Amino acid sequence: MPTKFSRFCLGVMEAAWLAAVSVIPIFFNIYSSRIFEPDKIAILRSLALLILGTWIIKLVEEGGVKWKSEGSDQSLFIYLFKYPLLVPVTGLAIIYLLSTIFSVTPSISLFGSYQRLQGTYTTFSYLVIFLSVIANLRKHEQINRLVTTVIFASLPISLYGLLQHYGIDPIPWGGNVSIRIAANMGNSIFIAAYLIMVFPLTIGRAIRSFTAILSDSETDSSGIHVSKHIILATIYVIIAFLQLIAIYMSGSRGPLLGLLVGGFFLLLLYSIYWRARWLSFTVVGLAVAGLIFLAVFNMNGGPLETLKRSPAVGRFGNLLNSESNSALVRQYIWEGTVKLVGLHQPLVFPDGSTDKFNFLRPLIGYGPESMYVAYNQFYQPELGQVEKRNASPDRSHNETWDSIVITGYLGLLAYLIVFSSVFYFGLKWQGLINTSKNRITFFVCLIGGGIIGSLALIILKGIEYLGVGLPFGMVAGVVVYLGIYALFFASETGSAAHLNPYYPLLIVLFSAIIGHFVEINFGIAIVATRTLFWIFAGVIIVTGFVLPKMVVADLDKIESTIITEQKINVPGRKKERSSARQSRKADRTKRWAIGDRPDWYRNVLIGAVIVGLILATLGFDYITNSAHYTSFISILTTSLTRLESKENAISLGIIVLLLFTWLLGSLLFAAEAGGKPDDREWLKAFGVMMVISLGIGVLFWMWHSISLATLASFTPQNVNDVNTQVASIGGLLTKYYIYVLLLLAVLAYLMPDEWPARSISPSYIGVIIAPILVILLLVSVNFSNLNVIQADITFKMAEPFTKNGQWQVATFLYQNALKQAPKEDHYYLFLGRSYLETAKITEAVTEQDKLIQEAESDLKDAQKINPLNTDHTANLARLYTWWAGKATNAEDRTQRAEKASQYYSTAVELSPNNSTLWDEWAVLAMQLLGQPEQALERLQRAQSLDQRYNFTQGLLGDYYMRIASAATDSSVKLEALQQAEDYYKTAATVTKYTDTNSKASYLISLSNVYLQRASLDPMNIDRNQIQQAIDVLEQSITSGLSASDLWKVQESLAKLYYQIGDRVNAQYYAKAALAGAPESATSRIQTFITQTQQLP
Repeated sequence: MPTKFSRFCLGVMEAAWLAAVSVIPIFFNIYSSRIFEPDKIAILRSLALLILGTWIIKLVEEGGVKWKSEGSDQSLFIYLFKYPLLVPVTGLAIIYLLSTIFSVTPSISLFGSYQRLQGTYTTFSYLVIFLSVIANLRKHEQINRLVTTVIFASLPISLYGLLQHYGIDPIPWGGNVSIRIAANMGNSIFIAAYLIMVFPLTIGRAIRSFTAILSDSETDSSGIHVSKHIILATIYVIIAFLQLIAIYMSGSRGPLLGLLVGGFFLLLLYSIYWRARWLSFTVVGLAVAGLIFLAVFNMNGGPLETLKRSPAVGRFGNLLNSESNSALVRQYIWEGTVKLVGLHQPLVFPDGSTDKFNFLRPLIGYGPESMYVAYNQFYQPELGQVEKRNASPDRSHNETWDSIVITGYLGLLAYLIVFSSVFYFGLKWQGLINTSKNRITFFVCLIGGGIIGSLALIILKGIEYLGVGLPFGMVAGVVVYLGIYALFFASETGSAAHLNPYYPLLIVLFSAIIGHFVEINFGIAIVATRTLFWIFAGVIIVTGFVLPKMVVADLDKIESTIITEQKINVPGRKKERSSARQSRKADRTKRWAIGDRPDWYRNVLIGAVIVGLILATLGFDYITNSAHYTSFISILTTSLTRLESKENAISLGIIVLLLFTWLLGSLLFAAEAGGKPDDREWLKAFGVMMVISLGIGVLFWMWHSISLATLASFTPQNVNDVNTQVASIGGLLTKYYIYVLLLLAVLAYLMPDEWPARSISPSYIGVIIAPILVILLLVSVNFSNLNVIQADITFKMAEPFTKNGQWQVATFLYQNALKQAPKEDHYYLFLGRSYLETAKITEAVTEQDKLIQEAESDLKDAQKINPLNTDHTANLARLYTWWAGKATNAEDRTQRAEKASQYYSTAVELSPNNSTLWDEWAVLAMQLLGQPEQALERLQRAQSLDQRYNFTQGLLGDYYMRIASAATDSSVKLEALQQAEDYYKTAATVTKYTDTNSKASYLISLSNVYLQRASLDPMNIDRNQIQQAIDVLEQSITSGLSASDLWKVQESLAKLYYQIGDRVNAQYYAKAALAGAPESATSRIQTFITQTQQLP
């Protein structure tokens, strides 16, 4: 039996859902190193723990799960698994557990990687939210509020993208976000991927409002109902317009494809819902025409080639460009992934052991978050030509391949069944799959489309395109089924489905999910989109399956809250007796701040808290104190009116964003509030909402600003003070968590529409376990989420000290970060680096050796935590290489160099296709071990992996220059110089145009080759060789030398011109060198200038 306590727990769950769809996409944390995804995930996981804890308390308080309410004698197990999607979702959960247990990195698979944090813990958090929605979402006002919050949360995100595009973003990001906006997601693809899931819901709401305006204009005598829908229609059109602009400004092709597919389904399904066959024909025709246009537009050398140069639409002409940088990255990653998921020898660990579960990998994969270490042995060298060479792919940029990598083919099957089930039931509950014939046709189209799509792209492009062909073939199959249905069988749409008031909601949710399905097979699923997917899937089940099957009494309760023009008609419904209503009302008690006020007033208060929560989150995002003001008023005003990245220029962009969010949010929730207030009451509701929401937001802004001012007034005097300061910065996040928790508690109090007379269950069990669960909840949130982010804040605070060479302070902070997150190998890596850098500036040999040993210990700890991460083994090799170079005797030098060589040997076994490691190992053999033959062998191996790697080509040039210098036979010397010339030329040619220093360095080395060749016969200097040296040195200047090297090259050029008797150029370069040379060289250059005057 419900009690106040159980209703409060239900309210907590709903408040957590609303926070998940609003706070998660909006929030970011500039105080941490990672800023976006992990920080968002920490909040999501905390919300999931909160939901789980309160759900358990609610179940205990109400006497357990009421699964026999339908009058059947079926078991709980059978009852639960009658729910659609629960079987494949359970299968997915089991596979995740198995994959985690047998993972190559179990701890990382469970808790998530440093960069993503998308481990099994996070996946199960999504599932907890999904299941809680299915089990507890029952009222129309809950559904309405959830959808409204999803749409509203996208408003400030879209607006922030516009601020970035026009260069009025107050936060000085490292990259350029004006060309391709990233907004609150930190990535151009991510922002668009999120918005394409919200856009269909926004359009659906706009259509609902326009429909209400047309249908109620004659019956609404007061005009307030029509006025409210005019306001709502205006708001939704504005938000949809801003969403489209932001998607366009992101410049992301994968989300664009998702938007186009989702838009097609949205229009087609609405045409079927309206039974407008002409519109169905039009939609299908426009889709075909659009596909033809895109195909022609994407043809190389096609008739629309000139249109590709248009800044407005040109990017759409490269949707199918397989030679673009991003397309090549995906292709090379997929090529390596094919090898990774195929049959191969077991992965090798640094200790020489192998992956003993290799035979299971095709079935269960390598474990969540494991790709970035498992992939190393299958890394494609070509990847280094299109992205950073030290980057190890942690995602395939394709959900199909990602599923196979982390959970095997069983995981792929579960993933496909989950999405296929959503597609099937989403259409079934719209009345589009009514008969067994329909069902068979649908699955033939779906499965057949997947098979045909897979085979087609495998044949045309190769096996690596299976991950694209399979999902796109499935979507094409659904399109074929719906096209046939819309054009020929639309009149057969079940009338029962049309009686469901949530039919339009099913349409927009289906369109959002299928667009998401397309997008994730070209990108990476993020926390915001995964959260929306699982919540949308839960809402589809509730509105399509649960609510229509509820008992008559439950249907009557739902009907009383429905404010749309449609009603739920159930045969045999009996009107409630007036006495029954009075009895139920008498059972309720009054709540403080609500009392006997109408229901719309409570909804207004709820809306005000939601808007206030979003305003508070925006304040955490944008209110900063880089200028170190000690006045909270200065901090507040500067954050909202100044641009730090533009010398504190005045800008009202953020104020406009906040005011627009506040005004539209208040209007939106006031207009969407349940009940029927009159004209005066509605205005009062709007005013109350504006005051309360702004008060909630401003209160947090002030608290946050005061905290920042307090921080700025504290000046650290020692490392302990630095630790105190860093802890205070971490405390900013703690205060935000506390504020959000308090707002969720307020929402939980307001959420229940019924407030039972009984406060707690007579058994008192719920009251007994509640404190225990609350303690466990707080400890879990602190340990597994808050501490993880605060450790990253501590880690980031070490960065300015490393830039200033204050390595002791940095070491202290890295140690503190590890106290907060003791299993984070990333921090051990940087702690080891900090010890090494400290050793470099330490003169005492004994102290230096101790620091090196500390660094070694930390790097070994990192290797122990994550043994397949090649970086840890490679860094141990680099550590010993540097240490060998500092040895004071030959024995220590050889011993350390051999140790370094052993680590390099292990590193190249972990990453055999990494050219850089082979190059570094060759340098070690050449410079410290005196093994030129082994050095050449390793350089040739690196060259065979990647012939366009300038570092390898340059080292081969260095190798042959050494051979030439050591050779006594002139023919051997000449041959070696010829080899060196070829390699230096190649190195300069393949060097990227942005790497000007490296290119100049290779050109200078090439000039040395010519000079050595010119001096082979000292009695007969080859002037042609000197001229060639002059040419490449002048080329090195134009390629972009650093200022510290420029004067040296100019001096060399002056001497070479002097050598061939060119006085004018000799003096020109000598004077140029003199202008840039340090004081220690000016006397020498001045003397040389005097000498040049003797030339004719």
